[in-house]
Amino acid sequence: MASSLRRADEYCKGQGKEMESVDMKTHGARGWTPLESELTFKCVAAPKA
Repeated sequence: MASSLRRADEYCKGQGKEMESVDMKTHGARGWTPLESELTFKCVAAPKA
């Protein structure tokens, strides 16, 4: 999950924006099935300093 957040943040920063997480879901059972994560995000304008 952390790598997905990092990649989404890098994607938005490349557009001069910030990543805002909209939804995160995890599928699977630890130890029984592979865990899969689904991240929905949007890129928003960075606040002015």
